[in-house]
Amino acid sequence: MSSIGLLGCARIAVEKMAQVCENERTLVLTDPYYLSKSFPNLVFESCLACGAESAKLTTTPPTELPTWHPQYSSAGDGITQITKTAANAADVVFACTSRRFPLGAKREIVGKGKRLLQMYCLNDEMICRLTLVDLELMQRRVKKLLKILPQTEKARVTSPGGTDVTLSLKNCTMPIAFDGVCHPGEYDALPGGAVDALPVPGTGYGRIVIDGTLQGWGVVSTPVRVTVKDGKFTRIEGGPEAAWLDKSIKKALAAGDENANHWAEFFLGMHPNARMAGYPRMGDQSLFFEDELVLGAMNIGWGADVHLRGKFSGKYHSDGLVRDVTVTLDEVPIIEDGNPTKELQ
Repeated sequence: MSSIGLLGCARIAVEKMAQVCENERTLVLTDPYYLSKSFPNLVFESCLACGAESAKLTTTPPTELPTWHPQYSSAGDGITQITKTAANAADVVFACTSRRFPLGAKREIVGKGKRLLQMYCLNDEMICRLTLVDLELMQRRVKKLLKILPQTEKARVTSPGGTDVTLSLKNCTMPIAFDGVCHPGEYDALPGGAVDALPVPGTGYGRIVIDGTLQGWGVVSTPVRVTVKDGKFTRIEGGPEAAWLDKSIKKALAAGDENANHWAEFFLGMHPNARMAGYPRMGDQSLFFEDELVLGAMNIGWGADVHLRGKFSGKYHSDGLVRDVTVTLDEVPIIEDGNPTKELQ
């Protein structure tokens, strides 16, 4: 990968995504395990080229409990004190880290009116592929979904794999909307392109067929058929992947996690260059972020949703992908066979 290509991506991240201005103060955070060794430096140099006062800090990788864990703290745990101090002095923070930047720390930083662009677990190839997109089109699609989804009485999702499920999104909670551009008091991500809504509790009914990535397993060989009734997963069928998932959910339920089979997320990817990588090992679950951004795929989450500003707590949460969906909102198709319709142009 040429340094010229990466430099161009760094300029896009700084000038278009983070919208850095002259005389602003910027902080580029990284750690020794970040996959791209040159990109944090190029982001730093691009900030200087904008006339910003900039600093680059190599620090300990962030750590945190899963954000849905009941003992999770929103006070910025998981980052070092020197990171907190440096972030407090900046207007814009670029988090080029090997692990996901903690949600509590992100909220604490942007709560002070700052901007944070998260770019974790990216290598050179991913940076170039995921940066070079039509940002304006992606922004328009995300904004339209933000307007449409909370007004939807009945959403229906079907897929070639056999998914046929309905749910309500009327006045739903919409905690995540990444359009790839940071504004004051916001955090966003490279890659962006996602809208995540919480189904109205008790409204999901039908069948979901996971035929893409199953978090913690990888891309499934045998589709996982999930029966949904009253917003709960009531039956799971298929091959070894289904048996593994069924066992995981039942184990959490038996341990007293009564929300383990709750349908928690209705997540639509909007990134045209995202790929379904399907990293299977537990240590690689953070890389699931690219899979869930695939344009035309629906990511579903189940279990706790408090990390999404929902009301269902617990120690268990997981996700799975449905390929090439058709999504109809109150009889109006917005995605057909994985392709956005004119409603999202």
